[in-house]
Amino acid sequence: MNEAPVDQAIHLSKLEDMFKCGHHLYHNGQPDQARAIWKSVAIGKWKFCKAYGYDALKTRVLSGRWIQNIGHFIFLDAYLKLFKLGLLADTANICLFADLYPGNRVSNNFLLELYKEHLTIRTRNDATLSETFRATLHWLREDFEYVRLNDTEAIGMYELVLLANDLWDRAKLPPLINITQEIDQRGKEFLRKNGIDDNDWFACVHARTPGYHPIAKGNEVSVRDSDILTYQQLFAKILEWGGKVVRLGNPNMPPVPRMRGVLDYTTIGTQDPLIDIYLAAKCKFFVGSVSGIALVANLFKVPIIQVNYAPIGERPLFRDTYWAQKGYRCLLTGAKLSFDQLREKGCLFTEHADSLRHANVEVIDQSSEELVDSVSYFYNHAILGREISPSDAAIQNSHAKYLDDANTIGTGKIVPANARQFFSR
Repeated sequence: MNEAPVDQAIHLSKLEDMFKCGHHLYHNGQPDQARAIWKSVAIGKWKFCKAYGYDALKTRVLSGRWIQNIGHFIFLDAYLKLFKLGLLADTANICLFADLYPGNRVSNNFLLELYKEHLTIRTRNDATLSETFRATLHWLREDFEYVRLNDTEAIGMYELVLLANDLWDRAKLPPLINITQEIDQRGKEFLRKNGIDDNDWFACVHARTPGYHPIAKGNEVSVRDSDILTYQQLFAKILEWGGKVVRLGNPNMPPVPRMRGVLDYTTIGTQDPLIDIYLAAKCKFFVGSVSGIALVANLFKVPIIQVNYAPIGERPLFRDTYWAQKGYRCLLTGAKLSFDQLREKGCLFTEHADSLRHANVEVIDQSSEELVDSVSYFYNHAILGREISPSDAAIQNSHAKYLDDANTIGTGKIVPANARQFFSR
């Protein structure tokens, strides 16, 4: 590639503009077009790197975007699994630079530490880096949206998780990370101090609330948000089953009323990143919404149900995850809206409630009773191991096929009662 420095800059700048265009398309309800652009950028950028001999470094560079939100760790985990399975061509090392760009941050330093044996963690100013390598960091980086497999193939981040974990599970390989005995002791000490003894079992519950996401703007409310006060009947049901409850979240979230057997972690004065992960890793099961901490539980093979699931165009990324989604209705008529109706309105991937209102649509959270019913179904089948009835299996299979045919990426096991509502108009 005989380009002058100015031409190189123009060439790469065009790829960056294409990348941003993909984001615009994705968030405006055109995910297929966005993925096609991201794939083109991933391959195009690699062709540029190969033309200048950067492939000789056999190193992939990850920026802090892979770890800036707690849920992003599931993508890092899947990426490393593909690397260990030998599916990332021309790669001998993975380097993660948390400070590659201004604003990059580590959402949980303890969780990153658990992955230390599987990748190299560096800073841009590391004295051991050559000037040549430091100069290529920006163009060598693997974008969060699309991952290059080889010279001609690339894969989106959702497909990345599905593929990596499917192959990993087929090979019957253990989780990449685990809780050591020392960490376990620290976690048990914390639980004892807060009323949960060594012989108790507990469930973690988390509901995303407005302003939780660090990049939330102004007063925008996400369809992913839920009211934790509607979960009190669920808390009582878990206590009835003989367990205790740990409500997860940060101190900015509204507290829940005091209940015996319920630990509200949001009221703990100084939260410890180690305890955040320990609780998700050691609970009997996790009741989450569409937020990152619930996904962390899966890294340790903890059973998960995601309730109040939204947007409707997304699905869980783990095969054994149970889920139950929010409903949608028309603001003008009050009628519930189906998947097809929402697709016609371009609302399948709309995350902000204000944007939905412009389309005369509003999201409906699950009621307290629906939350209890959904989690009870999950508890009976995923935890107690009761057999799923043929009629329920048929609903789950037809629901999955319907979403597959609609090119909705994901997997999981829908709660049948919730799926019936999904199909009704």
